[in-house]
Amino acid sequence: MNNSSSTHSISKRAGEDKKLSKLLEQQYAEEVASSPSLLGSSPLGPLSESTTRRLLIDLISTMNASFPDHDFSSLRPDQFTRETNVHQVGNLERAVTLDFS
Repeated sequence: MNNSSSTHSISKRAGEDKKLSKLLEQQYAEEVASSPSLLGSSPLGPLSESTTRRLLIDLISTMNASFPDHDFSSLRPDQFTRETNVHQVGNLERAVTLDFS
C-alpha cells in the first residue's frame, strides 16, 4: 500500500455533498439546542462541538460516496465505535484495500 492511499485530505464540498453537509449541520445544531442529552460524549465526541459534527458529516459523506445505493444520512454518532487498537485498524484498512483492488 502506498502512502497516498492511506493519507486523507478534505477538499471543498460540491453539489449534493454540499447540500447534505449543510442540511446535516443544521439538523445537528437544532438537535443539540433542543436536547441537552446530546451534549454528552459519543464515540466521536460531544455532538455539541462543531468538530464532532463535522467528523460525523464527513463519515456520512464518505460512506454515501463509497456506497451510492445506500443513504447513510440518518446515522447517529452513537452508532460508531472508537477503535483503540491501532493494529486492528491497520488490518481492517489492508483487508478493505485488498477487497477493492
